[in-house]
Amino acid sequence: MTEIAEIMAEMSYSTVHDSLDEGRAWIESRAIARHFINGRPCEGGDLRPVLNPATGTQLARVPLAREAELSAALASARQAQSGWAALGGEGRARHLFALARALQKQERLFAETEALNLGGSLRALRERDLPLAIQSLRHHAGSALQREEASSAASPHGICAGLCTRQAPLLTAVTLLAPALAAGNVVVLKPSHLTPLSADLLAGLAQDSGLPPGVLTLLQGDEETGALLSGHPEVDMVAFCGSAASAVELREALAGRGKALALSITGSTTFILLEDADPDAAAEALAESLRMRPGDSGPRLLVQEGIAADFTARLKARLARRPDEALLCTPEAIVAFRTAEEALQLAAHARFPQSASIWSETITVASDLALRVKAAEVWINCIGERHPGTASFGIGFDPLGGSRGAEVFLRAPAAGGIQRPDPAAPWSEDTVTGRPGAREEAPLKHWIGGKFTAGDAGLSLAVPGGPRVASGNRKDIRNAVEAAVNATAWPALSSDQRAQALWSVAEHLRQRQAEFAALTSDQEVEEAIRSLFATAALAGHIQGRVQETNPGYLTLERFDPLGVIAILCPPEAPLARLIALTAPALAMGNRVVCVPSEAAPHVGAKLAQVFALSDLPAGALNIVTGPQLPLAEVLALHEEVSAIWSFGTAQGSARAEALSAARLKPCLTEGGNSLWQSGTTEMLKRAARSRTIWLPYGA
Repeated sequence: MTEIAEIMAEMSYSTVHDSLDEGRAWIESRAIARHFINGRPCEGGDLRPVLNPATGTQLARVPLAREAELSAALASARQAQSGWAALGGEGRARHLFALARALQKQERLFAETEALNLGGSLRALRERDLPLAIQSLRHHAGSALQREEASSAASPHGICAGLCTRQAPLLTAVTLLAPALAAGNVVVLKPSHLTPLSADLLAGLAQDSGLPPGVLTLLQGDEETGALLSGHPEVDMVAFCGSAASAVELREALAGRGKALALSITGSTTFILLEDADPDAAAEALAESLRMRPGDSGPRLLVQEGIAADFTARLKARLARRPDEALLCTPEAIVAFRTAEEALQLAAHARFPQSASIWSETITVASDLALRVKAAEVWINCIGERHPGTASFGIGFDPLGGSRGAEVFLRAPAAGGIQRPDPAAPWSEDTVTGRPGAREEAPLKHWIGGKFTAGDAGLSLAVPGGPRVASGNRKDIRNAVEAAVNATAWPALSSDQRAQALWSVAEHLRQRQAEFAALTSDQEVEEAIRSLFATAALAGHIQGRVQETNPGYLTLERFDPLGVIAILCPPEAPLARLIALTAPALAMGNRVVCVPSEAAPHVGAKLAQVFALSDLPAGALNIVTGPQLPLAEVLALHEEVSAIWSFGTAQGSARAEALSAARLKPCLTEGGNSLWQSGTTEMLKRAARSRTIWLPYGA
């Protein structure tokens, strides 16, 4: 018999065999994972095997929905949507609470079913995924009640398609459907055909708990099913959780279709360990996170040079205690770094980083790295903590969770208006000439890096009813973006200092009001000045928050600038709309490359003279006049442009969406709607991204 002293000295873990009998019995009773349409289970479509990836054995079969099933599902969802929205926040909250309670009662069955389908750890599902799913339903039930009390004018999109990854299928499904249902949308859920069983179980539980038929519809299927669903004209919004490659394909396919889109990217975690960290605590937390997420990509391990060898040995020893665990990475994957700055550079190499875990006993060092590392969610001296009230997933995308998470599933009141026609090519070759002769008035120049420049080719255009303006090209855009990237002093200013700079722009514009009124109108100049004042006044009120979430943790949610934003202005109201778009972007600390109205580019070129006299630092705002479509293509593809706002024709908006998809840049368009507009507060929020920082407290 092993002595207690030997056990305490060894500190090894014995294998615990959890029974999966309940989940296995449920799967055997089904044999086929089902669709749920109009509140009833049904089958239809070719069948594919569902395997346990750990053993390779077949668990069940899954049908692949096609046109017939899709049409029936969307007809049922559309019929249910108006009634669900009319139910109000309190009524929807009652249903979400009921579903959360029903899920809590069936925790064991869900955990066992998902463990068999994933081939993963039953304990991890019971301790993490199931409690988080239940908590998410309750949290968004509360959000529905809060929204009703706030009397928001926003409304649900309508039918929301939820496309789920094969990893953490239950938690992913609930993460997508809970905020969508709380906002008054109905959901058509399409889980991965590799892990369809827990979605089948969830849909049945929803009907048993009293959810009205058609509010939650389940379509089983493969990638073709997802493409048919997301591209269907009856679908108003698509919420996706999965890989970056799949997200790129989805954005490219939906470009120009006018659908709302929420993307949650399952990226990797960067693990940064500094010399003053607790190596045992870090090794334990890292090993635990590997156990919790079988099937995910392993974290990138960055360890300071002085402790790399020691930490490698400790991690190997910790992992050796549980030889039955499936490892996602090995200690050989550790990359050593010398300084914190080098660690940040290594972390920035990830194309789509999701999160970072920073380990240091010096809080000032850890918090500084947390604010600068390329990640949307950062854990200090911990890893993997989640709460539905905190923003998570991806960088530069609309988040799920947090103060802005529910807003993704709502739309502003319709603006009306008509679609703009494509421009009559005012920048055609026969109107573009070389440098003007001595008798001609010199054209208005670009404003790049705080200087006025005639542009690379020296070409210009005679605007009907106005002066000549420079005609920009690819090199002018490259110079403007370079100037914006180098204008690092602007985001380093406080919100109050940036507001003062915008106040100075408004004051200088007021001094030249008569001049700009002659170019536009008195009303438009007044609107532009009011927009500057409103933006300056409200910028400091778009603030993050500190909240107590999980026991022993504080979370800081803050808003960071997106970076360099490319803005293409609409043809109408060339002064007011340019100000309404650039001012919020600047107020949140972004640098801007702006292409003015194609119909009246001279107004934007003249306005550059006002900005030149203001307190705006060089490069914070750059104005390049020229044909919007070719310039938009250059901007959308530029590596240093972080986001693009395109407000021209429907064709131009669709092109911007398609070209910006490859790097998943945030792309804000109005689909060519001539009366589209958004409030100052909304535009300020659009000009920032969420960052969540987790900080443990206590001994």
